[in-house]
Amino acid sequence: MALETGTYIDDLVSTNPAATDLVGQGDDHIRLVKATIKATFPDLTGRAWRVQAKGSGYTLVADDNMSVIRATAAITLDLTAAATVGNGFIFAVVAEAVTTIDPAGAETINGETTLTVPAGYMAIVWCNGTNFAAMVAGDQAAPVVQTGFRNKIINGAFRKWQRGTTFSAATSGRYTADRWFANADVNHTIALSRQAFTIGQTDVPGEPAFFYRAVVVTGAANAGNAALTAQLVESVRTLAGQTAVLTFWAKASASLNNAVEFSQNFGTGGAPSADVTAIGVTTVALTTLWQKFTIPVTVPSISGKTLGTAGNDRLGVNFWHSAGSSFNARTDTLGEQAGTFDIAQVQLEPGLVDTPFEHIDPAIEDTQCARYYQHSFPEGVTPAQSAGQGGALLYRVRAAGSVSQTENAWFSVPMRTTTPTITYFNPSAANANWRNLSDAADSGAANTDSSGGRYITVLNPQVAADSVGDAVAVHWTADAEF
Repeated sequence: MALETGTYIDDLVSTNPAATDLVGQGDDHIRLVKATIKATFPDLTGRAWRVQAKGSGYTLVADDNMSVIRATAAITLDLTAAATVGNGFIFAVVAEAVTTIDPAGAETINGETTLTVPAGYMAIVWCNGTNFAAMVAGDQAAPVVQTGFRNKIINGAFRKWQRGTTFSAATSGRYTADRWFANADVNHTIALSRQAFTIGQTDVPGEPAFFYRAVVVTGAANAGNAALTAQLVESVRTLAGQTAVLTFWAKASASLNNAVEFSQNFGTGGAPSADVTAIGVTTVALTTLWQKFTIPVTVPSISGKTLGTAGNDRLGVNFWHSAGSSFNARTDTLGEQAGTFDIAQVQLEPGLVDTPFEHIDPAIEDTQCARYYQHSFPEGVTPAQSAGQGGALLYRVRAAGSVSQTENAWFSVPMRTTTPTITYFNPSAANANWRNLSDAADSGAANTDSSGGRYITVLNPQVAADSVGDAVAVHWTADAEF
């Protein structure tokens, strides 16, 4: 019979050669078997799935196909260009220490510029001829157990907005949604608002109710221009020395980039260590459609660092919308840009594998937010002068005339600091005075007599017209943010 043909092992017919084939065709059959084996295992040097121990940086080449790289120290594995190693190139990494996999040039791995494999994890990496993909798994002998409250971000779904839901354009730093800080510097302005998802939409899973919108307007170019949104996570100890993953959904008014950066601030008071910035800087390409972004990060250890004495150290999670050249190192040279930026469902959790967004019970989330900010106004009422008496701190005048009286306001939960910043609001006039509701007139100027993490004692230097039994009220806000 005629000699069979084939390219790969599975093309071979197991019943060939037939007993009637000529003996002289035997060498042709042997050559065919060799050719299919070499085509099935291209660029394989040595045995398949051989183990190579690496204790320093190494560049994988085509001959490393079907290898197990055992990283015995914290190293970087550089990858040869995908077109060179070819479609089907595959290898495994067993990380005994944190290992970084870095594709060539602009090529990506799982859509990112690099992949970090934590100590005790392994990864299978393969190539499609253009880019790389990987599957990462933890050490089964010591599995990572995900429990409740794994998200280090508070109000990551942007549900809670105690200060209001719309903030006009300004060049300043301010808190907007609870726990979320927005800032614009020099010739930039930033306007913020809470936006509602359409009920039943499927672009962002989990049926979220709200998302965060930042509208950035640029002015004259300046190295110090900047616009960003950040959450300052309490305690610089958070995730220190650990691998974590940040996930979020985002879109923009046009094809625009954002830069995501982590930072460590060691607080104030005493002689704290200097800030550590430019941690895990990653550029994300936004479009007009919602996309999910997954950013792994290795948070530096704080061994040898000194904390300030004020108890206000923190881990920063920073979303840069625009940045002048002074911030190039922190933003991967993002540059200055105007536009509308939308963010939803932000989650920061330990480990390398992201999990579905953690929905917190509203009652618990309200308590989490109240550690940093509380007020006396009814839910949904923006703190302001002359906003009505509902919820205000109130007492009945016990001694008539110009005498000082005090009243305690008790916080719903203890605040982060015993000295929160207190601001007072007249329920019925544009000032910070107590209001005599019985006389429809102002009483004395409200001020803080004393405070603690659980209460404030508010002083009223009453006026002559205040009579015994009159109802006197004032609103307040307590801010313990960073």
